[in-house]
Amino acid sequence: MSGGVARTTAVPKPKGKSRAKATGSACLEATRQRTRTTRELKQVEGLLKRATGAGNAVLLDAKSSDEASLVLLKSRMELLEQACSTSRDVALCGQLFEACLRDPYLKDLQATLLASKDGVQTLGYVAHVRETLLDLQPNAEKVNILMDHQRNAFQVLTKIANCVLTEVDAWRSTVHALIKARKDEAEALRKAEEKERKAEEKREERNAAKEKAKAEKQKQKEMAAELAKAADAEAEKEDGEHQDGTDGRKARRVRIKIDDLDDTDPSVLRTFKGSSAIDPPTITENLNEFLNHVCSSPFLPAVVRFRKASIKKVLQVSCLLVDQNLKFVFVW
Repeated sequence: MSGGVARTTAVPKPKGKSRAKATGSACLEATRQRTRTTRELKQVEGLLKRATGAGNAVLLDAKSSDEASLVLLKSRMELLEQACSTSRDVALCGQLFEACLRDPYLKDLQATLLASKDGVQTLGYVAHVRETLLDLQPNAEKVNILMDHQRNAFQVLTKIANCVLTEVDAWRSTVHALIKARKDEAEALRKAEEKERKAEEKREERNAAKEKAKAEKQKQKEMAAELAKAADAEAEKEDGEHQDGTDGRKARRVRIKIDDLDDTDPSVLRTFKGSSAIDPPTITENLNEFLNHVCSSPFLPAVVRFRKASIKKVLQVSCLLVDQNLKFVFVW
């Protein structure tokens, strides 16, 4: 002591206690951060798993690898495989970062999510950070920096999974559209064939109806010819019986009446009809009776009506009568 003033020496605070407090604060912050992001991590893991299953299913079902959409899907499946790696090697994170920059969609995120390599992590490195690196940080600030990078990594992994699912949906939509187009084409072809088949059936029905009508007409024609032939035969038979006198009947002698003649009869007969000086002609339907009348009364008009089958016989008989210088008229 000097001058009545007592001097005291300050006792320094122990540094070990401050470090323990800082370390305890970092561990506490790491625990809090893991708790807050556990749900988000599980969602990312589930999305990556779903994208992997969907992509593998498409690649397994695809029958051609030349399509542009399928080629892009394959490249993104490789990117997804890198993202799902369980390795804790930090070098794989750099490779994943470079692969993202080569993707035609993800490269546009270079100014945001892909601004730093630290913000791109595989699932294996994410687990390494959460299980090891967070607890080794000297303070809470370092813990927050690591977790900021990891949250960015979650968004990058989500983008990768969504890119794969988008390509899967696009490929399936294309396939479904192609299947529908082929189905519509097959249906249109079936309808065209069905329409043609029905048209062919109608044509066949019309042709069959024509053939049937033609056959029916021919049949009727043949039947008519047969009936005419039978009628001619019957007429010849009747004429023969009349000529032979075997039917036991006497030929009728009919006196002509005014109504018996018309404009279709010869004009000489129609003149007789209107003349009062000449006896009206006698009409007969039997050739023998007609000839008898002509022979017995050669100067009186006479008419005989017979069928076409008797023309030949009439002409043959008429030749004999002409030789005898007899005058008569045949009407049929």
